[in-house]
Amino acid sequence: EVSFHMSGTEAVMCAVRLCRFNTRRTLIVQFAGAYHGWWDGVQPGPGSERANRDVLYLKDMAPAALKCIAARADEIACVCVSPLQGLNPGSPPPSDLVLLDAKVRQTADKGNAYRAWLHRLKKVCAASGVPLLFDEVYTGFRMAPGGAQEYYGVDADVVVYGKTLGGGLANGVVC
Repeated sequence: EVSFHMSGTEAVMCAVRLCRFNTRRTLIVQFAGAYHGWWDGVQPGPGSERANRDVLYLKDMAPAALKCIAARADEIACVCVSPLQGLNPGSPPPSDLVLLDAKVRQTADKGNAYRAWLHRLKKVCAASGVPLLFDEVYTGFRMAPGGAQEYYGVDADVVVYGKTLGGGLANGVVC
């Protein structure tokens, strides 16, 4: 199924809402440094109108994160992943200028480690009954014709696309 939205932020909001509705759980997991849109449900700190008591922030590529997801699976509606983090795990997402930098193109080792991490994450999510959500609003089909799912060889349960799909214009799609 596919639904269309006015922006990537709205599409992520919809995807999270669908996961919460279908799992009857409220907690979402996101990884430190990842960006999932401009809404108070995923924006911690200054400027957010509310405390994020329904978001669990974990460190990506950390074994403790996998243990936490497995231990709290009965509370978790979904695990949100920004595949862009594979270029810079645990840090703010890179910008277009960084993506064009030749140094980033030399990230095969980092990419392979992140690929292995995503496979372990998918395995834990599947075993725990927690949907894996890929937020590909930014990456879209830049990484491969089949998006980050193809690039990393991981099938997410829910995928959100945006900017690339609209040629840079605001839009969003939940699949």
